Amino acid sequence: MWDTLKSVYEQTSRSNLLFLQQKYYSYIKDPEDDIATFLSKLMEIVQHLRDQGECISDSMIITKVLMSLPAEYNHFYSAWESVRAEDQNLNTLRARLMAEEIRMGAQEKQKSEAFLAKRQYRPAN
Repeated sequence: MWDTLKSVYEQTSRSNLLFLQQKYYSYIKDPEDDIATFLSKLMEIVQHLRDQGECISDSMIITKVLMSLPAEYNHFYSAWESVRAEDQNLNTLRARLMAEEIRMGAQEKQKSEAFLAKRQYRPAN
C-alpha cells in the first residue's frame, strides 16, 4: 500500500512540476494586466516552482520578464542594458517597468487629447 501511495504521489508531483514549467516558459503579459499584476502572476508561478524544489534564479526571472513584455516595450531592453550590472536586479526592474508604464500612459493620453483637439478644430472658411 505504501509503495502504491508513494508511486501515485511521485507521478502527481512530477506532472505538477511539468505543468508549472510549461506555465512559466509560455507565460506572457496579458494586455489587460498592468505591470504590477503581470509581475505578481509571474512571481506566483516562480514561487510554486521553487516550492517544488526547482532552482529559478533572479537572473532567469529577469530574462523571462524581458522576454514576456509586449512589443511596445521593445525600447525598454536598451534602457535596461544601460543599467549598471550590479543594479540589474528584480527590484530595479520592477521599479523601472512601472515608471515606464506610467510614462507610456501619459504619452498615450497626450496623443489622444491631441487627436481629439485636431478633430474638434475646424478652420473658418
